Amino acid sequence: MPKTRRFLTSLSVQVLSALALGLVVGMAAQRWGLPGGSETADFIQSIGQLWLNALRMTIIPLVFSLLVTGVASIADAAKAGRMAMKAVAWFAVLIAFSVCYSVAVSYGLLSLWPVDAAGAKLLLAAAP
Repeated sequence: MPKTRRFLTSLSVQVLSALALGLVVGMAAQRWGLPGGSETADFIQSIGQLWLNALRMTIIPLVFSLLVTGVASIADAAKAGRMAMKAVAWFAVLIAFSVCYSVAVSYGLLSLWPVDAAGAKLLLAAAP
């Protein structure tokens, strides 16, 4: 098969082409308007929401099972010896440090750039 044909049948190229086509169609629809207006936009949004819900439905159980498997393997590794116990202790210390650090940094950034009360109300009102 020639290189150009192999390149065009590549799944990555097809996905990127579809994304570019969707971007162009979206820009054209916003520029010249869609037939049906908001009804069409609501329909497209509902399809997107169904897609995201389907992704969540598959990803969340996978992540949960990965966490359970990871914790079980750490427990088995902890039985293996002193080195594994040190690794688990370092892991716990680093997690606790990262939590404390992220809380301190977020409060520090919020003190530098406080959120306007009116803006916060608008943001909460727009949230589903």
